[in-house]
Parts: sequence; C-alpha cells; structure tokens
Amino acid sequence: MPPPLPLLLLTVLVVAAARPGCEFERNPAGECHRPPAADSATCVDLQLRTCSDAAYNHTTFPNLLQHRSWEVVEASSEYILLSVLHQLLEGQCNPDLRLLGCAVLAPRCEGGWVRRPCRHICEGLREVCQPAFDAIDMAWPYFLDCHRYFTREDEGCYDPLEKLRVEPEVKLIGNIHGNEVAGREMLIYLAQYLCSEYLLGNPRIQRLLNTTRIHLLPSMNPDGYEVAAAEVAPETKAIMKWMQTIPFVLSASLHGGDLVVSYPFDFSKHPQEEKMFSPTPDEKMFKLLSRAYADVHPMMMDRSENRCGGNFLKRGSIINGADWYSFTGGMSDFNYLHTNCFEITVELGCVKFPPEEALYILWQHNKESLLNFVETVHRGIKGVVTDKFGKPVKNARISVKGIRHDITTAPDGDYWRLLPPGIHIVIAQAPGYAKVIKKVIIPARMKRAGRVDFILQPLGMGPKNFIHGLRRTGPHDPLGGASSLGEATEPDPLRARRQPSADGSKPWWWSYFTSLSTHRPRWLLKY
Repeated sequence: MPPPLPLLLLTVLVVAAARPGCEFERNPAGECHRPPAADSATCVDLQLRTCSDAAYNHTTFPNLLQHRSWEVVEASSEYILLSVLHQLLEGQCNPDLRLLGCAVLAPRCEGGWVRRPCRHICEGLREVCQPAFDAIDMAWPYFLDCHRYFTREDEGCYDPLEKLRVEPEVKLIGNIHGNEVAGREMLIYLAQYLCSEYLLGNPRIQRLLNTTRIHLLPSMNPDGYEVAAAEVAPETKAIMKWMQTIPFVLSASLHGGDLVVSYPFDFSKHPQEEKMFSPTPDEKMFKLLSRAYADVHPMMMDRSENRCGGNFLKRGSIINGADWYSFTGGMSDFNYLHTNCFEITVELGCVKFPPEEALYILWQHNKESLLNFVETVHRGIKGVVTDKFGKPVKNARISVKGIRHDITTAPDGDYWRLLPPGIHIVIAQAPGYAKVIKKVIIPARMKRAGRVDFILQPLGMGPKNFIHGLRRTGPHDPLGGASSLGEATEPDPLRARRQPSADGSKPWWWSYFTSLSTHRPRWLLKY
C-alpha cells in the first residue's frame, strides 16, 4: 500500500496528464522525449495467458527473440519454461521470474514504441534466484541475459515487476520500560547504519530497504513512569491504535534485564500457573523468528553457562514467554491475538542501564541479529485477494490448514502470511464469496515470500470442470494449483524429482521439455 503522493508531485502529475500526445517524458522545452530504450513498433493486445498479469496491456511482433506471432511464442521452449517455472523451482522467485521473461517474450508497447525492461531489476533477481537454478542443475535461461535484453535506467527502462511492489511492514520498539534504555540506543544505531549503508551502496541494505517498510520507535516510554493498573497510559493507547492502523507483519520489542529471546504466549494458558509452556498455533514460525535473532548473536551463542543468560543456553537462548514467567497484558500476545503481526521480545542484556562506553559493543553484538530478524519478514507467502473484476477484497480471511490462526487482508486486498518451510493448504474466503483453496510448497532455502494471489468468485459461480493432465498454472496461481472444495487434484509431472538418465548425461527435467517441443532447449543444460 503506497504512501500518499506529496502535493507538489501530485500537481506535477496532474499537469503532465493534461498535456496530450506524449507517451514518454517531456524535455525541459516541453517537447515529447522518446527514451533511447524505446523502438518504434505496431502495438497489439497482449494475449499470452502466462503473461496476462503483466503491468501493461499491449505488445508487438516480432518480440525481442524475433518470434513473429502468438503461435510461435506459445510453441517455443522459452514460453513453456515460463509456464512451469513455479513447479521447477518449487515456488521460488515467482511470479518475478515469469514476469521478467514476459518482458522479453511479450515486450511492452506504448503509443507505437517498444519499452525495454530495466537491467538492474534483472541483475538483482538473478543474484537471488541463481541458487534455485543451480539446485536443479539448470543453466540460467539465455533470454534472461541482463545485458542483452535489458537496458539502463538512464535509457528510459521500465520495471517489469512494478505490480509486485507490495512491501511488508516491520516495527521495532525500544525503551518500553523507563529504566531499560539499551533498546533505544540500539534502534538509533540501526537507523544511522541503514541510512549510511544505503547511501554507500551496500547491496544487502538497499535490497532490504527497497522491499521492506521498517518502522523504528526508539522510545515508547519516554517519561519513564508507569500509570496505575486501573488506567491505560496514553502511550499504550497510542501504540494500540498504531498497531491496528498499519498492517504490520513482524515486530520485536527490545528490553533489558537478561539475555534471551522470548515469544508468545506470555500469559499461561492456565492462569494459576506461573510457569507453563503455552504455545501459539504458530509455534514453529515463532521459534524460527526467535532463532533468526539468537543464532547470529555472539553472546547468546556463547557456550558458557556462567554468563548473562547462561541459564537459557540449553534452550538455544530462546524460550516461550509463559514457560519463563507468565504475565498478562503483554504486547506480543496483543499483536498475535488482535492484529496480523508476529512479535518477539528481545532481552538485550543483564544491565538495564549500560554505561556509554558499552553501547557500541552492544550494537556490534546486535547488528546482525536485527538485520537477520527483519529479513525474515520475507518468509512465507504474500499476495492479493480480488474479486472476478479485479477489485480488492478487504478483510478477506487467509487460513492455513492445521494452524488455527487466521489473518486478514488490508484495504488494498494485500496480505502477508509468515509460514515455516513445508507443504501448506491455504484458504482464502470472504462473506458472499466461495472459498478458494491452494496447495503451497515452501522450500527450506526460500528467502523471498512466494506470491499466492486469490480470485474469489461470488457464491454459486465457482469452477465446475477439472482439466486432467498437466496443469499449466495461471498468473494468479504461482505456487500451486487452486481447487474448490470437492475438486480432485492430479499429480503434476514436474512435482516428482526424476532421476537422471542411465548414463547420467541429462538432468531429470530434460525429458519433459523434449516431449513437448521439437526444439530441444540445450541452452538449459549447464554442460
């Protein structure tokens, strides 16, 4: 959900839109300026099913591979690869790679000019997705050559993934208690580090900030006092309103007094028990989130039991909150029960008010943990829920079979659902619509949330027929086939990991491609 446009920028856009006859930017003299990355062409409607969710509606022939008709494109090995990438890579890098390929097979055409996609988008995606190709012994597709078919920003390129720019919201909160100040200092250090490293061109930080909205609240309790139990403090009301206004996905509250990461529930499922293991339905995910912080923290991984937090060493320096000590009214429990957000609690050390000279060392201990934790917001799935007309469905419920905890979509229909690796059955439903069910596979090595969109049909309008054989997944079904209740599902030929041929000369997927086309895609072979 993009932030509102500044008034000045909005005015410029309105004025520009009122001036007819220019599909591109105007030069300082007001004349229409065609970017170097645009070539003259005859635009036609985009009709490729695999590319139907691209950010544009017109393309041209011949395309960048010199295919001269729809029939030639659809029969090509390149197009077949795009249609099954989600299965080959088990959901990784999709639909990003598919849309990147569509920018080559069905190039963007506007006002009689062809626009080329941006090179830096291709290079960034290759950096992330190359390991997925290596894992199945497949070469990087030649038509995704970032230098041959893509161009620079200063040449007027466009972003083929612009429709996917849905960024998850993360919040980090410090100084919850007035005498626990280390968290405030850590977040100030973090803000300085993120800004300086972004400007210096640090690829990791630029990628993180370009794909994530990070909210830092260094001091939640600046006055350092607590109000009587019968009264809700003003800062508490403000935080509750904040959490219910912004669709946060992930959060951490930073405390002091020990060295451990705890996760909900904090309140025992039996109120009379002061210490009792009380897991949420998302126990596996919360443990992954907690370990993302603790496992890269040098002091939390110190094997000495005599150190601060040493009594948690056998637990890996993480613990269920209620199993440590039970208390009611905690922020982690509130986040989980009343919002879509998953929050952990980080105890930064046994000294609640460390001296100034200790702060930088404390920052060094927590820097990688904070970055690693924020990056975990991209675990699981994301997507948009719309009706059959493409209108976003607000407050649609996203359920996962076996996990009794639903999340809801934001006003723009978008959602993020943190999930551990494995096979999940995901259901989207809303009042007045038939529910849609999808099977999702999340590999252990997956570092980017897989996109799973849902199109809800009015009750009584769901699909009735099932096409047997290989399912070529549509643009809104990147991670697995969708099925309504009662529908059967056929095993997909690409789901099973086939063994190489007897002489070991070809990978397991080779026979699939050679059976569908007379053109043998030897460019997919690494050797």
